[in-house]
Amino acid sequence: MATWNRLCSTLSSMKSLHFLRIYIHQDFFFVEPRDPSLVAEYVAGLLEPLKAIDVKCKESAFEVSIGWRLTDLERQMIGEVPFQIKEVGERGYAGRKASDGNPYG
Repeated sequence: MATWNRLCSTLSSMKSLHFLRIYIHQDFFFVEPRDPSLVAEYVAGLLEPLKAIDVKCKESAFEVSIGWRLTDLERQMIGEVPFQIKEVGERGYAGRKASDGNPYG
């Protein structure tokens, strides 16, 4: 995650940033977790560095699309964010959506 944190830090230093769209599809759900709070902690840690990025336009100019649906616990741990979160997939395990094998929903 050091590279991710460095990238977010670099983006946050861009003083004239007017538009940013990020798409994250992370296959980190290789096995069903025994403790959902561990996954929520990881997801919150993934999105937390993005909070430091200041886009100089309206909120719709900063969008983060993720390849899974957030759980209530993840939303609680993430808290308020200065960007729109678009959930474009459903959480699956072994890289697949639980119902039909399509990770993109």
